[in-house]
Amino acid sequence: MTQKKVVNVRFNVGSFYSIDFSPQSIKSIDQEKCQKIEGFKFFENPQDCMDDFSNKPLFEKCISLILSFTNHLLSLIDLVVRVWHKLQGIMEPLTDSSNIDVFHHKLVLGLHGRNSSPYQLKEIFDEAMKIENTDIDSSSSTSFHIPYIKDKGDAELDEMVQIIFNSAIKPWNDEGEDKELVLVGISNGGRIARALEAKLKDLEKCNITKIRYISIVGANKGSSLVNLVNYIPFSWLFMSKAMADEMPVGSERNLQLDMDYAEALQKMPDIEREYTFIASPHDWMVPDEESTLMDVGAVKAKYAIVPRHGHNSIVKVTAKVVAQMI
Repeated sequence: MTQKKVVNVRFNVGSFYSIDFSPQSIKSIDQEKCQKIEGFKFFENPQDCMDDFSNKPLFEKCISLILSFTNHLLSLIDLVVRVWHKLQGIMEPLTDSSNIDVFHHKLVLGLHGRNSSPYQLKEIFDEAMKIENTDIDSSSSTSFHIPYIKDKGDAELDEMVQIIFNSAIKPWNDEGEDKELVLVGISNGGRIARALEAKLKDLEKCNITKIRYISIVGANKGSSLVNLVNYIPFSWLFMSKAMADEMPVGSERNLQLDMDYAEALQKMPDIEREYTFIASPHDWMVPDEESTLMDVGAVKAKYAIVPRHGHNSIVKVTAKVVAQMI
């Protein structure tokens, strides 16, 4: 009787596109440790999250890639319509920090991406305020705020963070106790959110007892695309000097952010923290899974990869699930 030989073969064509034909890699989705929220699968660690997409059939991944370009085009059309109809102004009540009630228990802070605006978070905040059953003018224990980020996110990180910290977080923190801060960051807004969390260590008295951190295609540790752009002549045409110096993966500023974040965790161990990272497998703006799916170690976290969408279209399609986490 001839014994069948099992052959293990693995091809690596990128973290999200590795093809594994070994028997142990073929898992039913029911065997994966994941939680489904609004149809999206969330995993407890980034590796399981990446493996889930990597182990999909190659055909399915190719269809996902093609559809991501289609959805990217649709998101660009949507952006043109917003600008044409001057829809940005309808966000004004949420962009004014004077509308934050400093006595509210919870502050939800939305941070838009580079070269974007507060309107980028409209669907997310609309859904969140439906769940909260409130609007900007009604009574609630929650304040919602989406600041305009200096120079549309092209300024130095410390400068952007200081403005938001002084105008929104510090005045709200200084009134009352047992407060909850929710940080929702998109792309570069994720890096800013992370720096804001680290800056809490500078408060004379931190009255925040819970932090929810939600990153959507967040450049939490920078973007290697900027590393690449810095090799191009006249790269200053594409971005500011601050962005060129600070955004690259492994930059001095991002390494400092890692240290600041670690110091904040050590200095404020009693704060309850929950992290959510949502990424795209077709993200060419922040193509680094260690950035979009940042490993936070033992801290409670959820990770999701959203197929068929890229860096821009992912925001709208995940609005409902993000709102539930707020």
